[in-house]
Amino acid sequence: MFLKLLRKLPTAVAVLFGAAGLWVAVQAWKENAALRAYKQALSEVEVIPPAGFPAQDQESVEIAKVLFSIEAPATVDGPYYDASLGDRGLTTGGLILPQKKVTVGAAAFSSWAVLGSTLAHEIEVHVEQSFFAVVARDHLSRWQVEARRRLSRVFPAVAPTAAELFEHDGTWKAERDAYMHEIRNAKRFGLSQDEVASIWRVMDYFYPSNHPKNSDPQLSASSESKGEASPSEAVSSSEL
Repeated sequence: MFLKLLRKLPTAVAVLFGAAGLWVAVQAWKENAALRAYKQALSEVEVIPPAGFPAQDQESVEIAKVLFSIEAPATVDGPYYDASLGDRGLTTGGLILPQKKVTVGAAAFSSWAVLGSTLAHEIEVHVEQSFFAVVARDHLSRWQVEARRRLSRVFPAVAPTAAELFEHDGTWKAERDAYMHEIRNAKRFGLSQDEVASIWRVMDYFYPSNHPKNSDPQLSASSESKGEASPSEAVSSSEL
């Protein structure tokens, strides 16, 4: 009897672990679905900001966080106002550890809407991104492009297209994801049409795409002008 039970033990253990794994997967799916629903609902909430322009100080940053329901994870240092920062916002951190630092520059204080949008760009998107994955994809993309360039000397058909020079790049995708988050949440922040168009121009100039724009009117405010002089985000291997 004991030997029979012993023979069945591996099967019983496998079934138990399988059931536990399935339960964990279902719970994770439910949590992700709830999070997506929450973010979708949040993007539809229209907030009425204080009258006037935000003062360029740390207090305005804290007010905007509360005003637009932006919660920084425990791994985030900041966000802090940095008067010396030339860009709207900046997220820095190591490639492996989850700790990141978020700073906000003077350019983000042009309105409460832009300040909230900038904080969401950094905290709700860049903080959640894996810098290791971004950098790894950068290097992989460059290796692939260079290999195809060399191979195209013998087989011209494999030469990389103009779009492939940037659309497989990790930084390109990371930044477009963050800018599109701002655009999709335009109603939530109360961004004006000019402000949305400005975000489109910056994104399309520095992180262009050959793909057609989304048919959603909210996502079709991109201007044909490419006149931005500098990106709203400074980017390097450990900065987004």
